[in-house]
Amino acid sequence: MESLYIGTYTDRQSEGIYGVTGDPETGRWSSPALLAKTLSPTYMCWNTDRRVLYAISEEPSEIASQARGKVMSYRRDPETGALTEQSSVTAPGLAFCHLAVDSQSRYLFAVSYREASIQSYRLRPDGSIGDLVCHTVHYGKGVNPERQENAHVHSVWFSPDETRLCICDLGLDRLYWYSVDWSTGRFLYENSLAFPGASGPRHLVFHPNGHFAYVVAELSCQIFALAYTQEGFQILQCLELLDEADPDSTAAAVRITGDGRFVYASTRGQDVLTAFRCGEDGYLTRIAQYPARTAHPRDFQLIHGDAYILCAGRDSDSLAVFQRKADGGLQYEHSIAGLSMPVCILPF
Repeated sequence: MESLYIGTYTDRQSEGIYGVTGDPETGRWSSPALLAKTLSPTYMCWNTDRRVLYAISEEPSEIASQARGKVMSYRRDPETGALTEQSSVTAPGLAFCHLAVDSQSRYLFAVSYREASIQSYRLRPDGSIGDLVCHTVHYGKGVNPERQENAHVHSVWFSPDETRLCICDLGLDRLYWYSVDWSTGRFLYENSLAFPGASGPRHLVFHPNGHFAYVVAELSCQIFALAYTQEGFQILQCLELLDEADPDSTAAAVRITGDGRFVYASTRGQDVLTAFRCGEDGYLTRIAQYPARTAHPRDFQLIHGDAYILCAGRDSDSLAVFQRKADGGLQYEHSIAGLSMPVCILPF
C-alpha cells in the first residue's frame, strides 16, 4: 500500500492538502480525503522522522505579485495520517515556490520566484517553525525579455553531504551554491555555474553516488548532466526532452531512481514524461518520451520501490499511474480522479 500527500491549487474545487492510499499494482485507491484546509499548498516536504509536514501557501495568481510568502508546519497523526496545523510564518518578502528541510531537521529553507530570495528559518525541537535567520536576494536579468526580466530563484536543494545549498535561478540561467553554517543556519555565497542563455534551470536531482547531478531547464526543455566535486559543478552533457521543439512547452520536474540507473523528466505543453538511462560516467542516454496521460504534469514521483511513477495533472484534475519496465520505459496503467488541480506529490 502507498500513502501519498497531494498538494493542490485551490483556485477551483480543492481546499488544501489531500491524502490517497492504495495499491498501484491493483489500481485500487481510496477517494482523495482532505487532510488540511489551506490556501494552495503547492510544494511540501517532510522533517526527518516524517512526523511533521511543511507546506508553502500561494495566494491566487491575480494577487501573488504582491502577496508575502507563507510556510506552515503540520503534525502528522501516526495512526490516521491526519494533519494538524502546528505553526506558520510569513516572510518579509514575496510568495514562496519551493522549500527544503535538512536531514537533521535543524532549519527550513524556502525560496521566492518573484523576488528571487533565499531564506532560512530555525526549526524548534517539536518541528515547528521558528525565527528567520538568513535572507538573501539575487539581482539581474537574462536574455528572455518575457521570462527573464529579473532573477527568478526556482528551487533549493542540498548537496549530498549537506554542506551546501544549491539554487536554480531560472531568470539568470545559473546554478548557485552556498556554504551552510549549521550552527547558525546562515549561508554564504561560494560560486555559480552558467547555463546557455534562455535555458532557465528549474529543478535539480543528485545521483545517489553524489558525483553527478541533473538539471531540467524549463524554458529550453532540456536536461543537463553535471559533474559534482568539492570544487563545484561542471556541465557534461545537454539533451533534448522533446522529440520535436515546441516553444509553448516548459519543463517541470526531474527524478532519479534509487539505484541511479534511470532519470525521468516532465514537460508541460506537450504533456510528456521523458526517460533516460544513466551511465556509470554520469552521461545520459535518451530512451523515449511518453504521453503523461495528464494535462500540465507539474510534478511526478517514483513510488512503490521505484516500480511505478505517479504523475500529477494540474489541468486534468487527475493523477496518472505508470509501471516502470526493466529497460526504464513506461507503461500507463490507470488514473486517479476526483482531485482538483494537483501539483505536488509527497510520498509518506
